[in-house]
Amino acid sequence: MQLKDLESRKLKQIIELENKNILPILDSVGIQMTPDEMQNQIYKMMDSFIILDCPQDRVNGFILYKIKESSMIINSFNVKKTNNYQILISLLEQAVHLLKELNIQIIKSKAHITNKRSICLHRKMGFQEVNQTTTELEFLINKNVLLAKIQSRLFRLDK
Repeated sequence: MQLKDLESRKLKQIIELENKNILPILDSVGIQMTPDEMQNQIYKMMDSFIILDCPQDRVNGFILYKIKESSMIINSFNVKKTNNYQILISLLEQAVHLLKELNIQIIKSKAHITNKRSICLHRKMGFQEVNQTTTELEFLINKNVLLAKIQSRLFRLDK
């Protein structure tokens, strides 16, 4: 499913979640962005695909991504409650299903250098750091390595 296919109330919840979780991270690396500017950034990504955890019409988390050549590029991975493993499990299970279907080899992602939880998750999932700027770390991983890591972690998280 693409972001542009979402109902307006779900899109609004995604924007709210991005504003709540991402704006403080951007500010911590010296990037000032207003909620309206964040909304405009999301509107520019309407052709992105989305993995969504949305029980009872309430967005709890999502992964926004694009496919380019033989790579998946993760633009945003956002969870409403940082310590809720059920949301994380739901998103990762959907990601496993999707990755098995897609003809890609590499997954690329970025994390702001002050977003310690994101950096920790990337490292635990086996992503390799390939570049660092003053504001971001860039990661990548082979699809099969990530699938194996997710499936082993899901088995442990689900208990």
